[in-house]
Amino acid sequence: MQSIGAQLMRKCVRRTGGDLLERLNDTKLLRKMAGLASTLLQDAMERSGASIEFTRPLTADETYARECMLAAGEVIAACDQLDYALAYLSGYRSRRTRTGELITRTDYVAFQIENLYFRLVKVSDRCLRLASVVFQLGLQLRDCKTATVVENDHLRGTKVKTRLKAIDKAVSPYRQARNAIAHHSRYSDDDLAQVEMYSILEKTGSLEGDSTLGSMRGVFKVYADRYIDGRREEFEPAVDGLVDEVERFFAALLPHFAARHKALAGRRTSAST
Repeated sequence: MQSIGAQLMRKCVRRTGGDLLERLNDTKLLRKMAGLASTLLQDAMERSGASIEFTRPLTADETYARECMLAAGEVIAACDQLDYALAYLSGYRSRRTRTGELITRTDYVAFQIENLYFRLVKVSDRCLRLASVVFQLGLQLRDCKTATVVENDHLRGTKVKTRLKAIDKAVSPYRQARNAIAHHSRYSDDDLAQVEMYSILEKTGSLEGDSTLGSMRGVFKVYADRYIDGRREEFEPAVDGLVDEVERFFAALLPHFAARHKALAGRRTSAST
């Protein structure tokens, strides 16, 4: 059953090639959760055809460990996706939508930058959710906000509170832009607008047969590439710094997770004797 445990961990906590994200999977918190997951799979699950099913109801400590591991996996998945978004930022090639509309270079760049803004804020949101699960705050997902989690009495005086504040500080420069994109308007930038004018001509077919405008395609590509390089130089340290903060957050969570899991397991042992 060890192989099944490994499969579950790979599903919940996807590994990437980057050393930075690899560290999150190798934290003591995730290693402890992996050990508990392996034990759970051996004791309470079995193969049933092509699926895997629980053979009995889970105990309180097993349910707690499973919920915490899944919530931690969501944090790491969000960090993975930040890494993917950075990789895709410079990976443009001409393509069209299902209806045949051209996706221009500026369409693509704006989409990927919007993706980065959303992913940066999502990491913070998922860390709040993980803290709520570990401390058993009983909050619904929609209620896992900075004020309701960080200022909760259960986190008072803990390093977890400090680390959550640091994560919030790391993403705060991007939160306003993310909210504007989500609720008001698409991503826009005066520098990118220089390329967008040409992209509009591409999309409308106005460049066809115009050798003068057509010859400018290479110039605008170089301009766009320089713009992307500049944004990557901004986003890469922000992503790296945020993942560093998540690693510290995991370290702060470990003693609280371990203590609560031990207490729940102790109650089960006491009840059975």
